Amino acid sequence: MSGFEGQHTPSSHSDTSGIGRSGGPPARRSKSSTKPGSRHQIRAGSEVKLAWSLADTVAACFTDAEHAWTYAALGAGEASATIRRVLDIVVRQRFPLPTKLIRAVESWLECYAGTDNESQLRDLIRRLVPQAVTQPQNVGPAVSWPRRRLS
Repeated sequence: MSGFEGQHTPSSHSDTSGIGRSGGPPARRSKSSTKPGSRHQIRAGSEVKLAWSLADTVAACFTDAEHAWTYAALGAGEASATIRRVLDIVVRQRFPLPTKLIRAVESWLECYAGTDNESQLRDLIRRLVPQAVTQPQNVGPAVSWPRRRLS
């Protein structure tokens, strides 16, 4: 994967995720660009998809205020701020995430290589809890048919 995409526009409101906005994706006019300090490309759409996936996956653990903020920010196109805020909530509540989603977040992080926020984001992502993978137990068939004796 070559990174995550999204459109980021400067905003006058403050980021309440505790991470800050400096060093985030730069404002851009084209569909893709390379971030300073990174070989990874950001393409419009993937960062937004990741933000929606995270929000939908953990919506059950949101307070009413967190729910309102998250979906308002998504609607306003603030994908990177939403991802950071949702990750903060997930870590604080130790909400388990599917491994596939954690991998997507780790790929998204590569877009922040060399930025001021990289170490904070890396620390946050290190604290994510993967969902336990349950292995099916050896049990008999779901339906037991009467056996006939062959003559």
